[in-house]
Amino acid sequence: MRELLRLCAKHGAALVQASAISVGGAYRAGGQALKLTERDLFVGQEISNQYILSKYMAEYEALRAAADRGIPVKLMRVGNLQGRISDGEFQMNRRTNAFTRQIISYAKIGKIPESQYKISVNFSPVDDVARMIVALASLPKKYSAFHVFPPEEVAFGRLLSALEGSGHRVEVVSDEAFEQTVRELSETEEGRMMLEGVFVDRPDLRYVQTQADDTFTQKIIGDLGLKWRSISDEYLEKYFCALEALGAFDE
Repeated sequence: MRELLRLCAKHGAALVQASAISVGGAYRAGGQALKLTERDLFVGQEISNQYILSKYMAEYEALRAAADRGIPVKLMRVGNLQGRISDGEFQMNRRTNAFTRQIISYAKIGKIPESQYKISVNFSPVDDVARMIVALASLPKKYSAFHVFPPEEVAFGRLLSALEGSGHRVEVVSDEAFEQTVRELSETEEGRMMLEGVFVDRPDLRYVQTQADDTFTQKIIGDLGLKWRSISDEYLEKYFCALEALGAFDE
């Protein structure tokens, strides 16, 4: 990041940094709830993941350069990037996407815990996110950070319905029954491979994720005359078909 900032200073260029809303980290369950707005970086959060910490430190360096040296900076905090809304196509190296690995694991196991089924998730088609970033990057220097993700989340139930449409039925079971399945699968190498995506993104129940408030960014997007495209059932079906074509469920 420091080298990029030196390059920007040398050529009078602006820095547009792809960051993530996960820089908000987490806080201890039972403690005071935290919220990360576009005006914030440190709000008292804890960050244990090294990848997220690298994003946080990159933002810190960028904001210091903006304040100390006047380098124009735009921080684009994105959410759960997923397949293009135009055709569902996704990154070839899907193994680097924790959420996709989690979905694939549930499909392979054929079960999902009830607590997971009941939640909704951020689902950000990468082409729509890119469209918003291009527009936001052109705004005046005084705007330095944006939360670039669709305001409407997707229920896990909708994801499972679309997954079933592509031939992968996932049964909703109690959390206790799912933990029993995890213990049984953990006893074999094949079972541990099936569980890989579940282990990658298992929440630490001692912590709660900091809420990312996108009120400011959504207003700016509206003022620019832009709209997020709807996460339709047709799109979700195309998304899972694209993963199927990549052999994601056969590994």
